[in-house]
Amino acid sequence: MRTIALGITLLALGLPACKGGESSSEASGSAGSASSGGSSSTAGQGGGSSTAALAACAAESPSTIIPARVRRLSKREFARSLEQLLGAPPVVSVDFPVDPLSGGYDTNANDLRVTSLLANTLFDSIPALAAQAVASMAPCDASACASQLLGDFARRAYRRAASAQELSEIVGVYAAARAASDAPTALTRAVSVILQSPDFLYATELGAPDATGKVVTLLPHELATQLAFLASGMPPDAELDAAAESGALGSPEGREAQARRLFKTAGARAVWGTFAAQWFELAEIDKLEKDASVFPEWKTERPKLVSDAQSFFVGQVLDQNASFSALLNAGLLTQPAFLARHAQSLDDSPVQRGHFVRVRMLCQDIPPPPPTLKITLPPPDPSLTTRERIAAHTASETCQGCHSRMNPIGYAFEGFDAMGRPRTTDNGKPVDTTGELVDTDVDGTFNGPEELATKLAQSATVRECFARQWFQFASGMPLGTDAARAALAKQAEPFVQGSQSVAELVVSLLRSDMFSTRCRVEN
Repeated sequence: MRTIALGITLLALGLPACKGGESSSEASGSAGSASSGGSSSTAGQGGGSSTAALAACAAESPSTIIPARVRRLSKREFARSLEQLLGAPPVVSVDFPVDPLSGGYDTNANDLRVTSLLANTLFDSIPALAAQAVASMAPCDASACASQLLGDFARRAYRRAASAQELSEIVGVYAAARAASDAPTALTRAVSVILQSPDFLYATELGAPDATGKVVTLLPHELATQLAFLASGMPPDAELDAAAESGALGSPEGREAQARRLFKTAGARAVWGTFAAQWFELAEIDKLEKDASVFPEWKTERPKLVSDAQSFFVGQVLDQNASFSALLNAGLLTQPAFLARHAQSLDDSPVQRGHFVRVRMLCQDIPPPPPTLKITLPPPDPSLTTRERIAAHTASETCQGCHSRMNPIGYAFEGFDAMGRPRTTDNGKPVDTTGELVDTDVDGTFNGPEELATKLAQSATVRECFARQWFQFASGMPLGTDAARAALAKQAEPFVQGSQSVAELVVSLLRSDMFSTRCRVEN
């Protein structure tokens, strides 16, 4: 199994989100050498994108704001790719490390690295996975037959057809192994080479350059891969592969047709559910503890709270084709999972809930408190409501610079306890849910979460922020420059102005050059 060891070692040395100096066709032509396990498609320079280079690229094509790159599949993408490839759940558990959160999302391409832990995990798993794949294949003991089986398996694994050189080398591994063993063993050896290839674990976004050399258009198989993972969380299916082969994905209409089809799949619901959980910062809610003497049911109800919030969001977006205003007014901000996540173990937290609205819905920064500032609340006082305690604790001029922007928003949710359950009193006193929005495009007072939702639903800033949140999740990169944010705002203008549903926002972005082109960044 020397080929596996070499291939995994090279994967571990590859950096994420590599910027490709060569075209995708050049990369594919030398990628995945079966005899060595190497792949020049992952051998580009890693590291962060050059802001100046991206700006120069945007000058040529204002909608092109994503760098040409090679990115590692996320944990979810890898798991779904593997199950689709094998046609069944893997016989061995691939203990893929959890991807880190960046800006609340685990999709950041620069963070998707192949660590030594992941390399070892893949190395240990591949022999059994290859044997499982071969067990599902038709019996074969002839060179031509093996070539056909391995070519089909490689095409599905690489999400593109293997080059003649690649296939020749893979079949060569089979032939060499067959000379010393039986056919299933030889096929298993060749399939192992495919599974350990960087072309399975990585997706290319290198494209074909235009006349300037600064902008590239994704190739058909790259368009299919990005569209499939974004719309359904799965690799391309047969129909999407056919659309890529026909050239249909080169047109906005072709991409829209496939996106609308994929939005009807179970995979699409999983994608939107994942986005909702990460946007609402629910990813680590399983680590959140509640006071067991007050909330004994917390640990048993916690998973259902999250799944209910995801079902609500997905139902509104995919089933109801809701506008963002409709989504808000249908009860987005009164989901118990959101309220429980942004609360303390015993008390609710106007600060956390207000911080979420300010940062995750308005895309406004709240700096962290000075390290010398005492931020721990005093012990609960049975004579005070949470609101009264928070107001007293943050009344100083030092605190008010930030808390005057968070607390009045969070007070809207005082009608819900630390588990997100409705209440009318707090420590025996009627709850006060009045608050105020400042420094927004919909400033003014409100009473309760419904009135707050109504005001936020009228905000163009909130809708633009949502577009930015979705784009960061979907593209695997933050919008780090004013030019990039302006480009997205222009593309999302119908949504920002309120005339487009959440799902239609995504369709319009999939139709755009923002999805189909990349900036060719040289380091």
